[in-house]
Amino acid sequence: TLSPMAGSSLADEYFALYPYDATATLASGVITTTLPSVQTAKLGSFSHHLAVSYSTSLSLGFKNVCGLFRIDITEPAVTKIEFKGNANETVAGEIAITVGDKPTWSAVSGAKTVTLSAGEGKFLQTGAYYLAILPQDFNSGVTVTTYYNDNTTYVKTVTEKVSLVPSGAIAATIASGQWKY
Repeated sequence: TLSPMAGSSLADEYFALYPYDATATLASGVITTTLPSVQTAKLGSFSHHLAVSYSTSLSLGFKNVCGLFRIDITEPAVTKIEFKGNANETVAGEIAITVGDKPTWSAVSGAKTVTLSAGEGKFLQTGAYYLAILPQDFNSGVTVTTYYNDNTTYVKTVTEKVSLVPSGAIAATIASGQWKY
C-alpha cells in the first residue's frame, strides 16, 4: 500500500516496476526497462525477474512479465547455462512493457540469449536454478548449452514448439552430461 508524502497530493494513476530500476522510464502507460541477458546463479531462486503494476488507488497488485526456465543441476563442474530460441527470438534485453490486466512486452534492444553464470572461476552447486525469460511461443523450439569447467559443452536442442507464459515455467535436468526436458 502506498501513502502520500507530507505536503504532496494523490495522483490519479500509479505505475510500479519490480525490482526498482533507476534507469526505467514511463511514458503513456509504457514502462521501458531491461531484463538482463546475463543473470547471476542463485541456488533455488532467480537473480532477476520483472513485475509491473497499475492502479488508480493506493493499493498495488503486481503482475509478472517474465516466465522462468528451471534447470536442475545434478552434477558438479557446470560453470554456466545458456538458453536461446531456435528462431532467434528476443529472450531478454531492453523492453517496453505495456502495463494492464495482462502486461505485454516489445523489444527495444533485445538479446537473443540468456546466460546463467556461476561467476568467474566458480561452479554451479547441484540443485535448482531459474533463468528469467521473456514469455512467448518458441515455435521452432529452444537450445540449451551447458558449459563445464574443463571447457567442454553439452548442447541440447528441442525442435518441438515450447511455450512459456508469464508466471509460467519450463523445466529440464542436467545429469551425467545429458539434458532432459
